[in-house]
Amino acid sequence: MPQISRPVMPGYGILPHDVVVEGHAEIEQDIGLIGTSLEGMNVKYGTSYEPSFLDPGINVTIRITPEVVFGLTEEDPTGSPTRWTFD
Repeated sequence: MPQISRPVMPGYGILPHDVVVEGHAEIEQDIGLIGTSLEGMNVKYGTSYEPSFLDPGINVTIRITPEVVFGLTEEDPTGSPTRWTFD
């Protein structure tokens, strides 16, 4: 089941459209990739989580490889959809 979220971009806040991501999801075990993800989260959300926060033995980090992404505005849901596909 796709999850819908509002994208947030630094300096822009919440963007005025919804995004649906379809693709392959898997639990990430690579400590290096998890660390890179954690660094991005800390910058994006102004947090300072330690690496233990995403320890694969305690918490789960899920990597999504997108296949199709849809974006649409709330004001014009039938006229605004945009679709991206990934190979």
